[in-house]
Amino acid sequence: MELRNQMYQVVSREDKRVTVSLRAEHFIFKAHFPGNPVMPGVCILQMIGEMMEDIVGVRLELSKIVNLKFISPIAPTEGVVIRVDFASIEESGDEVTGKGTVLDGEVIKTKFSVVFKKTER
Repeated sequence: MELRNQMYQVVSREDKRVTVSLRAEHFIFKAHFPGNPVMPGVCILQMIGEMMEDIVGVRLELSKIVNLKFISPIAPTEGVVIRVDFASIEESGDEVTGKGTVLDGEVIKTKFSVVFKKTER
């Protein structure tokens, strides 16, 4: 399930830095968790993959999580803007490796190192 333009909206993209606004009204936030919504880890991972697709220009499918640390929750409060900073995105054959951080302002929320395979979904 694609989350782009549903759960989040891209505000800007500069090279390997993507800024998005979360849509607090999205149904996932109502269920995870009622009264105290946080962005599910699997949705953070999906969002990272969608951003990598946009940057490299091919469809991707998650292959391997090398390292994934959820340091603090991302709350979808009204007007929250988060940023994904890719330290690197490297293509090797049919694989694309991405490393970076997800931030709210200057606060690191997630650190990641993931491998995706190119696909023709």
